[in-house]
Amino acid sequence: TKDFRRSIDYLDTRDDIDMERLGYMGISWGGAVAPMMLALEDRIRAVVIVVGGLLMQETQPMADPFNFLPRVKQPTVMINARWDSFYPLETAARPFFENLGAVGDRRELIIIDANHGVLSYARNQVVGEALEWLDTYLGPVR
Repeated sequence: TKDFRRSIDYLDTRDDIDMERLGYMGISWGGAVAPMMLALEDRIRAVVIVVGGLLMQETQPMADPFNFLPRVKQPTVMINARWDSFYPLETAARPFFENLGAVGDRRELIIIDANHGVLSYARNQVVGEALEWLDTYLGPVR
């Protein structure tokens, strides 16, 4: 999280970066640890998580992404796979989604009939959903 925030501090020094339009995309582990990053970094305006979910390992409460989920208020779309063995839909993905702090139409769970390798099976669909979400909350690319 510290490295993530320092990276955003660096982006803030650049004239070619629009700090009002920063997004986060986490795939797999990057989605699982996203709550820690996003709860502590309010400069992120929109979130895309692909095949992420709750981590099934013991950890100290201060490092457990689950405890950060209610503080994630940014608009978040989760694109998960129905047959994901790393982040099973009913035990890892849905509980993650249901505990997000974003509410109403500021969150969406999209389920694709694939396994954890959803980007190999349905890349165009995943990319399309991600771009649509980012266009909605950050505006179209100029």
